Amino acid sequence: MNWTINGGDGNARFSLLTQINKANVKSLQVAWTYESGDHFTGSEMQSNPIVVDGVLFATTPTMKVIAVNAATGKEIWRFDPSGGSTAR
Repeated sequence: MNWTINGGDGNARFSLLTQINKANVKSLQVAWTYESGDHFTGSEMQSNPIVVDGVLFATTPTMKVIAVNAATGKEIWRFDPSGGSTAR
């Protein structure tokens, strides 16, 4: 499933996951987590990722852009738009 815009189609902010219901939701487990490695004291970064063709795109606390395999959590690439400059 693609989630190509922030909030999903129509800004619904949910997915029609028909496999998950009241009877089995308690059995859900974390599939993977991702650590950007660039958090810092006082960071309160929240990201609104999108998913296109199985790739999750998001930003990190220091505003790098990442692409992650949405099924495994493995980083595919990372882009630093500041070219390594530190925040002022």
